[in-house]
Formats: sequence, C-alpha cells, structure tokens
Amino acid sequence: MAGNDEKGVAKRSFSNYISMAAIIILLLAALLISSGKTRLVFTAVSIAAFLTLLLREQRRKQALSGFLLLFLMLSVFYNVQNLDRINPMTEVNTQTLYQEEDYVNQYYPDSFLRLLLKEHAVKIPYEIKHADEYLTDERREQGFYARYYKETNYGRFMRAYAKDCSISTDLPDMKETDQLVGQLSAFPCIGRANDMLRYTFLLNEDNVQESAYFWYSWYYYSYMVDERAEGKFFLYVRTEDIKEGDTLVALWDSAQNLYLMTEQYYENEVRGYE
Repeated sequence: MAGNDEKGVAKRSFSNYISMAAIIILLLAALLISSGKTRLVFTAVSIAAFLTLLLREQRRKQALSGFLLLFLMLSVFYNVQNLDRINPMTEVNTQTLYQEEDYVNQYYPDSFLRLLLKEHAVKIPYEIKHADEYLTDERREQGFYARYYKETNYGRFMRAYAKDCSISTDLPDMKETDQLVGQLSAFPCIGRANDMLRYTFLLNEDNVQESAYFWYSWYYYSYMVDERAEGKFFLYVRTEDIKEGDTLVALWDSAQNLYLMTEQYYENEVRGYE
C-alpha cells in the first residue's frame, strides 16, 4: 500500500510539473504575441489554469507559496498588458531622442541649437539668480513660483552651451518682448522647447527641491501643457544672416517662446521698435 501511495504522489507531482510547464509556455506565448486581445486571452487562460492546479492540490502548506505565485502571475499580467507602452521606452530603434528625422519633425530642436551656440557668444536679458531670491518662505507656503523657471532656464542653457554668455540689462525683459512677438515670431521656427527646458534641471546647481527633475517635468508638461492652453513653447531662430563669429541676442516672452538673432539685427531692426 505504501508503495502505491508513493507512486501516486510521484505521479501527481509529475503531473503538476507538466501543468506548470504548460502555464509557463502560455505566458511566454502571451509575451510574444503582439495582438492586445489575443495576449489578454493567453494571460487569462494561464491564470485560470494556475488557480485550477492550486485548488486541485488542496494542501494547506502550499497556500502561501500559491499566493506568492498568484501575485507573481498578476504582476506578469499587468506588465503584459502594458507591454506596448514599455517597449518603445527601452528599444533603441524606437526612441525619438536625437534620431535623424527629429530636425524635420521638430521634436528635439536643442540638438541643432547646441551646435549653433558653441560657435557664438550670446547676450541674455536675465541674470541667473539663486532659487532663494525667488522662493521665499511665503512663496513656498503658496506652493509654486513660475518666475524661477521663466527667468533662469533659458539662461542656464545659454551659459552651458554657448561659446560665451553675458547679461545685458538693456535687453527687453519678458513683458517688453511680448510687444515684439508680431515681428520676432516671423523667424523660422525650429521646434518646441518643452523638452529642452525640462532637461535644464541637469544644469541647475541650486540645492532646493524645485531644482529636481520631478518639478521640472511637472512644470513644463503637467502644469503648462495639461492645465494651460499656452503650455507649448517654441524656438524661433533667424538663421539667414548669422555669420561665423557673430554675437547673438536671445530674448524670450512671457509665454516662454525663445527668439534668437544676431546682435546686429537686434540693433538695426528690433531695438528701435521697443
């Protein structure tokens, strides 16, 4: 009798291994299938098969391990369902950052801007002040102060990548530049500036929470794009008369659009219209 019991246990164990192998194969098939609905069916069948196997055993000592395995399978199920969103973020050939077509599609114009700036000195209207000059205790209690980002982040970019960067208090500030938008927005637009500004957190040396990636990402996307209609800002560069060695002038308006031109063009065509 004892021998028969041992054979029965061995047979059931072998059957369980086969069943688990089949479930694993189903899960692998679900991972490899591109169709969302078919993938869902394969994953659901795998979970159902596992639950059936667990109930058939009816062994209390396996309850905890069964629960852990079920948790693991549900995690797999979640990841399988989100595979379409996860893959593009990890595959090199599907990432958009600095691909050949980016300049045409105006995805990441800062790649062009950095190449241009490294050969030229730039004048900007705002000094790059420390966060403490913007984010007072009173302002922190109120939650957020946008001027900290508006006034300094284009300057951080210019200071990091231009051949030279200097402050000129004679240049128009954001509100004054608003009055020039009709003229300056006629410059060629090279794309959106949201990503460029979002990643200027890497250039921010202020040791405050508002200098972290989370705040930059929140401000330039969640706050500006999702909550405000004017949340997409663009880069306008008058490239046609830029020659080697020319000093450039960078202005930006209250909507955070950037306008880049030669100092000569600014003096001759813009300054007189302020």
